[in-house]
Amino acid sequence: MVLHGPFHLTNAVAASMLERGGGAVVNVVDLSAWQPWPGRAAHSVAKAALLALTRQVAVELAPTVRCNAVALGPTIEPSKFGPDQIERLRRRTLLGRWAGGAEAGRAVRYLLEAEAVTGECLTVDGGEQYGHGRERFTDTATDRDGAGTVR
Repeated sequence: MVLHGPFHLTNAVAASMLERGGGAVVNVVDLSAWQPWPGRAAHSVAKAALLALTRQVAVELAPTVRCNAVALGPTIEPSKFGPDQIERLRRRTLLGRWAGGAEAGRAVRYLLEAEAVTGECLTVDGGEQYGHGRERFTDTATDRDGAGTVR
């Protein structure tokens, strides 16, 4: 479903978008598209393929139809996680929080409205893709000075 649904849906609407003289497609991927997760091979491969499909559709349907993707990090707290797990995951983001559903919606809206953007992927993850391992680095004198400047 991760790949087949968007593939068939895009094929179904492409002709009418081209006839009307414009349109936009936004696919939803996640960080596993470029950061594979252990034990989730099928999911990671499908998300990477969806990102490739997004870029291919952008090439094939330009300049009339734009195609982009939004890559979401966690947007809700998993119900199966306890408070300690949730806090540990939050600390892995640069902003110390996850994006909310409304923020994800605004990213999709931006991509639908941005007429000069195609073939791109906008990541909405609170900085999670760059925050992995952040808990190893604390604000000590060896990592940061008093002003928060990385040494």
